[in-house]
Amino acid sequence: MSESLKILSRQFSKTKAYENIFKSINYELSIGENFSDALGKQGETFPKLLVNMIKTAEMTGSLPEVLDDMAEYYTQMEETRRQMVTAMMYPSIVAIFAIGVITFIMIYVVPQFVEIYETMDDAEVPAFTKAVIGVSTFLKKYIIIILIAIALLVVIFIYVFRKNQHFRTVVQMFVMRLPVFGNVVIYNEVTTFTKTFGSLLSHNVAIVDCMEILNKITNNEIFKMLILDVITNLAKGGKISDSFANHWAFPVPAYEMIVTGEKTGELAEMMTKVSLYYQDLHKNAVARIKTFIEPALTIFLAFATGIIVMAIVIPMFNMYTAVQNYS
Repeated sequence: MSESLKILSRQFSKTKAYENIFKSINYELSIGENFSDALGKQGETFPKLLVNMIKTAEMTGSLPEVLDDMAEYYTQMEETRRQMVTAMMYPSIVAIFAIGVITFIMIYVVPQFVEIYETMDDAEVPAFTKAVIGVSTFLKKYIIIILIAIALLVVIFIYVFRKNQHFRTVVQMFVMRLPVFGNVVIYNEVTTFTKTFGSLLSHNVAIVDCMEILNKITNNEIFKMLILDVITNLAKGGKISDSFANHWAFPVPAYEMIVTGEKTGELAEMMTKVSLYYQDLHKNAVARIKTFIEPALTIFLAFATGIIVMAIVIPMFNMYTAVQNYS
């Protein structure tokens, strides 16, 4: 193991942070620390799940197998994360572009016609043109304040979301109950829960210990409550599946597989199958959102730009018609 860490340290010689981490782990091992404790002393560098799995492997003597499983586990989780990021990147760029184009038109294009419209009779200027001009004037006057306010709201939201558990629970519950986007979050949480649970069980980790580890690694407050409920039920002599029965955040098929696993004694295998099934559902759900958002944003941009152009053109057309009739 010491030689393996030295090799890793040399491989990351150009990245001093990683090189120092591997040297630190090697030092901890040289003074008699366990591998899991050496990893745990590196702060947030290594995930809690990995540290706990290695600690279990040290007790059972199955460290190579556990490391292989963890490598596959994190590879799959990273693939799921990349799919989500890739799917949302293009719609996000289109959304920013759409907002930028509309804001530019409202601040720099529409005001060019205000002086012309001021010479016209109010009766000749349509109501929606007046509304567009009003919005344009407001944006031009307060755009800096609006941007600062939006930035402050985002910072405050992120801070409160991270620090306040009740607020985080409310936000996560709201997102998870959304028609299309909610399924993406639920499928992702179910995939992570079942994949991790199955991996822990397959390495002979006690169920209560599994739940405690799962509670530490999830950031979803709804699933934290579910896991704590499982621990409470187990302490009372109940079953794991009791906590998931009829719960809105846990799909029925996943619940039925837990019940089947409890009855057959093959809970680890069942959880692995459930994780693969919901990983595929998550991938498809993300693809559907991407397919829906892209044309929706394009239509929104075309519609908003069309409204602004009509608000500018129609009064000009009316003025041209009046001049023609006067001539």
